[in-house]
Amino acid sequence: MNTRLSRNSGIAIGMILFIIAVIAVLSIAISASGNFMGTTVTPDRVSADVKSQANLIRNKILECYTYGYERGDLVDKYPSSTGTGTPVSDLNCPSYPTGLTNIWAGQSPASLPPPPGGFDKWYYVNAGASGGRCARIQPLSTTDVGLKNGLLQASSVFDANELSFDANSGSLRFILWITKPTGSPSADCSS
Repeated sequence: MNTRLSRNSGIAIGMILFIIAVIAVLSIAISASGNFMGTTVTPDRVSADVKSQANLIRNKILECYTYGYERGDLVDKYPSSTGTGTPVSDLNCPSYPTGLTNIWAGQSPASLPPPPGGFDKWYYVNAGASGGRCARIQPLSTTDVGLKNGLLQASSVFDANELSFDANSGSLRFILWITKPTGSPSADCSS
């Protein structure tokens, strides 16, 4: 029994390794130059992320409100905000016990995912009953067609009482209403 390989077997293995190397180089070049399907994949990803995050944020804020309502000892049972809005990750529920007030890590922990790629973080505004309460997110670039189309797709699942979104605005702010204003909306809950 001859266990030696023939002289030509090294050439075949060399060709296979060369082809694998060429495919690897092409894959790296394609991924470094951008996603060729960016306008078809990005909108779907953005839409799914924004919809799920918007619903999670609204549910956590309403959970805080419900807890405060059941206790009945607070005037405003919603989290407060400062300035032009508080990052949603930093929200505290005024009716949760001391030390457990953060709506993500406190009394009822939940994981807030990072904002979708290409977006600023989510912000929350509590302008009271008159100015409304909202959570908002906006893209870092308003010229990215994939991000804009993703927001358009996400906006289609919310009705006018839940969302304000103007695809032609300069900011492309996606504004999720927690409570609609009884008066003029806060400027921080506008596009």
